[in-house]
Amino acid sequence: MEKLSLSDTMKMNAEKAFTVISSIEKYPQFVPGYRQVQLLEKNDKYIKAEIVPTIPVKNILMEAYLKFPEKITFTQIRGPLDVFQGEWILTSLNENSTKIDFELKYYVKNFLLRKIIYKFIKMSFKDIISSFKIMAKQV
Repeated sequence: MEKLSLSDTMKMNAEKAFTVISSIEKYPQFVPGYRQVQLLEKNDKYIKAEIVPTIPVKNILMEAYLKFPEKITFTQIRGPLDVFQGEWILTSLNENSTKIDFELKYYVKNFLLRKIIYKFIKMSFKDIISSFKIMAKQV
């Protein structure tokens, strides 16, 4: 199993950062790798969505559990990866700054598919945080 993690800060309070990160329906507008997102269910504690990736693999059925404003955990229910899960942990540093810890775990049994997906995930991982920081400035 592969694991990637990254820590950074966003110049906004934790509540706003949480709102940006949990707005999965807007990801195709600013996050690399997302062509389309269809919300199937969303409330204050839970999100279920179908994601159409930009790379030619099958759609991803994802669920996320929300603990406002400090944590979002997500996992793939159905999709091209055998394991795809992660979490966002948000720590308020002050009223205008939030530390973000992002961790992703993933695994694909199929060797050829693994090479394609692993390369794509590793290339886009750092871009994901940058995308959220850019979006945060627009909020």
